[in-house]
This record gives sequence, C-alpha cells and structure tokens, in this order.
Amino acid sequence: MSARDDEGHEIHQDVAADSGGIVFNQGSGVQNNQVTQHNYGPGAVAANDVESCFRYGKVKYDAREWSEAEFPLVSAAEAGHEESMRLLVMLYKLTQREAKAREWTRALANLGDPGACEDMGILIRRQAEFREYAGARKSDCREEFEEALDWFLKAAAAGNERSVKAVAQLLYTLGRYDEAIPYLEQAIEIGQRDGNSDYSLEANLKSARRQVERAVKRSQGRAGTQKRPWWRFSSSN
Repeated sequence: MSARDDEGHEIHQDVAADSGGIVFNQGSGVQNNQVTQHNYGPGAVAANDVESCFRYGKVKYDAREWSEAEFPLVSAAEAGHEESMRLLVMLYKLTQREAKAREWTRALANLGDPGACEDMGILIRRQAEFREYAGARKSDCREEFEEALDWFLKAAAAGNERSVKAVAQLLYTLGRYDEAIPYLEQAIEIGQRDGNSDYSLEANLKSARRQVERAVKRSQGRAGTQKRPWWRFSSSN
C-alpha cells in the first residue's frame, strides 16, 4: 500500500449525493480527495454552504430520516433559507414537536410568507378560542384575537384569499363592524366565485350594516341634542 493510500485508509464518512454534487454529513480521518467535507450542526455552516445544507437536509427529509435531516436544515434556516424553514415546520409537525414547528412558522411569517402568516393567525385564534371555551371571558381573550387578526391581515394583503374570510369574521366578532363590512363583501364574492358560498357571512354583513347605521343615528342624535342652561328653564324666562 502506498503512502498516499495509507494516508486515507482510516477515513469513515457518511456520504449523500444529489444533482448538486456530493456532500458529507459526518466523517473522521484524513481526507485525501478534492471534495470539501461538511460537518453539519446549528450555526456551524458557512454562508456559501447554505444551499448544500438545504440539499442534504432535503435528501434526508425525503427519505424520512428526520434526525439526519434536522441539523443541516436548521443550519440553512438560521442563515435565512426560507425553503429550509418550511421543511423544518413540516418535520417538527411530523415528529410532534409543535413548539418547534410554531417557532419556525413565526420565523417564516416574520419574513412575510403569506402561508406562514395565515398559519400563525390560525394558531393564535385557536389558542384564544380554547381559552374562551375553557371559561375565560371574551374580553380577556381580546388581545390574542387582535394578534391573530394582525397575522390574517398580513396574509390577506399578500394575496392569501382564505385569510380574507378570517379577517372578516374576526373583525365582526370583535365588534369592529365598519371595518368588517368591506372584508365581508370581499369574502362573499370569493365564495360565490368559487362556488362555496357561506350564508353566515351574508347574515353577518346585514348585521354589521345595521350596527353601523344605528351607530351613525346615535351619533347624529347626540350631535343634534344640546342641553339648555339651567336658567333657561326658569319660569321667569
């Protein structure tokens, strides 16, 4: 055996190949070829290796090797790779680690991803609804409903049509009827276009319009009624 052969004899590496080239997951020994070895772990990846981390993580994800997929995907996601974040959300849901799934859903939502914004709205709305069902007063859950609304508004503004209905329903539930009306109208139009009409939206729209009309009349009535000074009620006047 030559010195060169002996030099690489003790190398042990776990190698995965895809259309982008060959990457190493882990290894030991002295490397004597021209391929760069990568040791994956959170925060350990260089900026120019982000795509390699993602590719390797996806290979392992597609093979349902969750533990092997997690570290390279986390490394890429921490470097801002959005597709890695999406895979991590799915990976953590599949492995029943909901807190981690929520963490990366929020990270994606903070980057403006419409689907992630919608998912955050759903998660927070469900949390508020569960608290309300468990006996909490609606006023105590209002802050959570408002937070869910903010996420749905971001999703709707980015073109997520499902979130339009969620915005309409939350604004109506929160008693913000004048703001709810245009979203209710839009949600009804979307439903009719898709052949999925929701008659509760039409009922809420009628109710919201009545509430706004009543509020306007009350406001006008207060503006038109001025209290006379007490002395004007005197019999001498």
